[in-house]
Amino acid sequence: MSYPGCKPYRRTPAQRADQRLAWERPDEAFFASGACHILA
Repeated sequence: MSYPGCKPYRRTPAQRADQRLAWERPDEAFFASGACHILA
């Protein structure tokens, strides 16, 4: 299994402009960005 890196998980310009789009991203993007410390 190859490691995809962080590029697939970065927010798009549209997601940066619209908070709803940013929150609707898949869970993989949420955890890949290091936001899982909020759940701890």
